[in-house]
Amino acid sequence: HGISLSVTNKRAWSAEDSRSLSREIRGHPIIKRFEDNGMLPYESLNTLYSALVTLPALEEIRLSRYEPSTRPEEESALIDPNILTELLRLPT
Repeated sequence: HGISLSVTNKRAWSAEDSRSLSREIRGHPIIKRFEDNGMLPYESLNTLYSALVTLPALEEIRLSRYEPSTRPEEESALIDPNILTELLRLPT
């Protein structure tokens, strides 16, 4: 039994909104699924990924972007590959 968390809204979230969400979900014991539907800004993704790494029950993540707000070379600079590696690491 767990929680499925889906971020939806008619407008994209601000960086501060997504940092607040990250603070609230950090370490939550029963969030099993997280979906952002492209609503969170790139500049806050590192904070979000750091929070997702702490979720002990997380089984599924879906991140999507409908309309890129930055060029691909800028996106890679905003995402810390070490955090993504930790997030995607299989439990041992």
